[in-house]
Amino acid sequence: MIDKATKKLFESLARLTRFNAKVVEKSAGVYAEGAAQTSRLVGFQSYLVERWVDGGLSPLMKSLWAMERDIADPLLDCLLGERELSDYVQELGQRATSGARYRKLVHTLGRELFGSARFDGEEVIAESELLTLSHIPPPPGAPAQQTALFHVGGFIPYGDRVFRFLPEANLFLPFLRRGLPVYAMEVKPGLPRGRLEQVTLEELIDAIASMSARAFEHHGRGKLLLEGYCGVGLPMLSFIAARPEEADARFAVAMLMAAPVDARACTLLGEMLESVPNAMLSPRLTLSSIFGRYLHGEPLRLAIDIPISTFFYKTRTGQFLTGWKRREYAEVERIEELTAEQRMELAGAYWISPRTFSNNPIPPDMLRLFTGLWQRGLDADLTLPCRYRGEQLSLRRIVDRTRIQLVGFYGGEDRLIPQETAALLQRHLGPRYRHVVHAGAGHVSYIVVPALWDTRLPYAFKPNPIDLALELFQA
Repeated sequence: MIDKATKKLFESLARLTRFNAKVVEKSAGVYAEGAAQTSRLVGFQSYLVERWVDGGLSPLMKSLWAMERDIADPLLDCLLGERELSDYVQELGQRATSGARYRKLVHTLGRELFGSARFDGEEVIAESELLTLSHIPPPPGAPAQQTALFHVGGFIPYGDRVFRFLPEANLFLPFLRRGLPVYAMEVKPGLPRGRLEQVTLEELIDAIASMSARAFEHHGRGKLLLEGYCGVGLPMLSFIAARPEEADARFAVAMLMAAPVDARACTLLGEMLESVPNAMLSPRLTLSSIFGRYLHGEPLRLAIDIPISTFFYKTRTGQFLTGWKRREYAEVERIEELTAEQRMELAGAYWISPRTFSNNPIPPDMLRLFTGLWQRGLDADLTLPCRYRGEQLSLRRIVDRTRIQLVGFYGGEDRLIPQETAALLQRHLGPRYRHVVHAGAGHVSYIVVPALWDTRLPYAFKPNPIDLALELFQA
């Protein structure tokens, strides 16, 4: 017989053995995960070096070589008697002055121009703590239409003022010219940073619901066209999935424009996320250790600029060299002196500037949605990586519980959001989703190239997005 003390000893040894086995098992798992993350870290470092060469060193060297030619070639012409030395000295002075002034022009005239589109008769008809809703009537003489456009604005990198890019080039102008009133839901400028920390997808969905209800009543309870461009396309779809009955009552057509649906297809941005170790992608670590509780500042901006190789041109050196090539800026003082091309350039340079980015932080909950889409994407039942009031959202609810027609517009030259991101919608929504690729369009072509909307021009969008939306509306 084994006495009680010995029995307890054996039981204790058995428990210790099981505990040790679990420790070994967990340790092996931790070791394997650690090795995998170390490998990812090495890959991430290699990726950064490669992108630094491609987006930093290479454009720097090309710009310096071009600058050297601008100095040496005319000088040779002077030595050969083919050019006056005074003209050469004047040109160099203009280039140097323009290079030194370019940054200032971007942050004065460019800042004034960017997002400056305003329209006759425009008025704010609703507002909340976060957002405003503006009604913009069509200009006199525009054809009458049965419906109107409801634009979903929101929290996107560099801000949703891009949709009002310039008075002569913006997202709303083509719709207004075709006789469609626009209801523009937009983020209030200058929101307190502490308030931005608290913004959630659920709050944005509710805001779309309340402001679309106001637009619906203002329009005489006639059904509207719903539109979401780029990063606000997903909140738009989330609203339909979360509150399908309300969406179905107010909207006949939902337009996705260059919107990342299954973001795994967005390989240019995704390749950076795939190489970053998990700890660096942890929202809590990212928010608390790097950015603070809301997302803004240099690290997040570089996470966008590095993959698309644009960071060099935003440095002081890059801006000087840009100005050097544009010597016509040497004497520009006022907006009225700018050409159409210069207006576009300065407004665009301010739009993608570090200052604009830091003025438009991204709420943490928006980051979770976008990160989830890049890491996990959608599955076959179109489940989104987000919840509304505790319920997982699926885009299948748009088909099952609404009659809304969906249409996606994508640019064939869009490096950021390729048209493959909507492949699952094509595959699983069937006739309820129309997919359109405009071969020559880039990511912001729908905003900054108004001529592409002119159906009279041979190079215009085919099919025209407004024509197709109205066709679906009347179906």
